[in-house]
Amino acid sequence: MPWHSICLSANGDIKPCCQFTNKGRPPNTEHPTIMENWNSQRMQDLRQAFLNGEKPADCNSCWEREAQIGHSRRTWFDEKFGKYITKPTTDLVVEEPQIVQADINLSNVCNLKCRMCGSWASNSWFEEEVALAEKDRRYQKNRKMQSVRNVTVDDIQNILPHVKDVKRIDFKGGEPMLAKHHDNFLQWMIDEGMTDVHLLYTTNGTVQNWRILNLLAQFKNVSLVFSIEGTGSRYRYIRGWKFPIEQIEKNMARYNELDNVKINFNVTVQNYNLMNLVELYNLLHQWEKKYSRVDAASILFFKVKRYLADIIQKSEGNIIRATKSVNKHFKMKNDFPIFMAITDIAWFRPDVISPSSPVPTGIGAVAYLNRLQEYLGLNNHESTCKKMIELQKEYWPDAKRTFHPIDIEYLSCECRKYYSYVNKTKFFEGKNIFIPKL
Repeated sequence: MPWHSICLSANGDIKPCCQFTNKGRPPNTEHPTIMENWNSQRMQDLRQAFLNGEKPADCNSCWEREAQIGHSRRTWFDEKFGKYITKPTTDLVVEEPQIVQADINLSNVCNLKCRMCGSWASNSWFEEEVALAEKDRRYQKNRKMQSVRNVTVDDIQNILPHVKDVKRIDFKGGEPMLAKHHDNFLQWMIDEGMTDVHLLYTTNGTVQNWRILNLLAQFKNVSLVFSIEGTGSRYRYIRGWKFPIEQIEKNMARYNELDNVKINFNVTVQNYNLMNLVELYNLLHQWEKKYSRVDAASILFFKVKRYLADIIQKSEGNIIRATKSVNKHFKMKNDFPIFMAITDIAWFRPDVISPSSPVPTGIGAVAYLNRLQEYLGLNNHESTCKKMIELQKEYWPDAKRTFHPIDIEYLSCECRKYYSYVNKTKFFEGKNIFIPKL
């Protein structure tokens, strides 16, 4: 990939692919043009590492995935595009590269403010990140960010001669339908007779750009991947309350009229929607039956659903056992989202997950359980939870059911979140800077 693939980030960073990381280092933009940065010392060092049989740390996402599931972005590239490489090379500096796949992020301009996003992909988050930098030094780097970034016409002109052999271009953002100069790029491809190139867009689906729509109609193969995380008010909440989900369907219906377009969906699984994926599946399945160009991959849903149901039912009601089993099966390292989802099951299906099952103390509950433990004069969180349950009769006599440890864990996390809002130490979901003091 370091020889035949390119990823252009919205901040101008040049990488071999979208999974590549530059942790702790500035973007690869030391030279004035894209292709000079593509042949920079940093890229030369990366190519040399591959030739030496090394595994560069910046490519860890691929090494980890291959170790876990035997497949990665790297193997995907080899399988899909390796057959098109007619000019293989081991040169560290490639003056006339044969680029067969490209990820191009023309801008971070976006009309939405999704709760799982940040300014790297949406300029709508810029003000909050600047404010957060005033409160916590870990975010001070965000002060230097520009609220709007656009790849220039000169940038585009610099890369154009080197994508003549490209087989697929992935447009991301920001929202690619709002990116400045995007239409210039497409028009150049049409003028050069490159309409057989597969174009793939990751879009929020809220924008109808007629100029781009007319240009896309001239390409043979266009894939639109609509990002969607929920239905009804949940969708609007996650997306920042700006557009109803009906706007998505309206635009999708227009794209469906193009015979060269295929429509798929990308769902960011998160705590906001983990317990409502069935609702989302039902909606996507309805669209799949209604629109001929839509593929919701609904068959996979039933397969995964059966896996999960079987794993959870075999856990014998134990939250910790179920969480560990699900994460082991799907080779997940972060168990918190699964833990919270399985905890929620106990509220509605106590016959499947027992509310009295032991639970670990989550990071969000530690601060408040520590305070309660000190106040009650106890020695550990387990005894603290038991005491809180005993006190229910006195303080919450009207509760609909008896409290359990999972309730204490849940309420502690909610108290932490509430305090962070009141104290103005939490500006948006996922960025909490409150450090408790006993």
